[in-house]
Amino acid sequence: MKKLEDFQKNKFYYEQVKRVGFWAIYKQRLDKGRGCLAYEVIKIRERQAGEMVIKKTGQIIKFEAAEYGPSNEDFGFFGWSLPTLEHAEEKLKFCIEHEKDLLEKRLTNKK
Repeated sequence: MKKLEDFQKNKFYYEQVKRVGFWAIYKQRLDKGRGCLAYEVIKIRERQAGEMVIKKTGQIIKFEAAEYGPSNEDFGFFGWSLPTLEHAEEKLKFCIEHEKDLLEKRLTNKK
């Protein structure tokens, strides 16, 4: 399975600062290796390997098993932006302690 480490998304670079199980803190940057805009605490999830068919073309796209972070819509449930590393550490601790409650809240709001 491909692990989620450093990555790029929405024109930002994310550098993993700390990981505890499936929770992690990332440093958000505009330029790779320079500056810091914020820290993000995210829930890392897993996707199994598989394939999908593009209906219009019939093309089959295969993808490997991999970890992934929250979508933009999942922020507030599985991802948070915080101004300092200290705030991110506090949020990480809270998320680990309240993981079950956060999952139930997200499932309730998807209905």
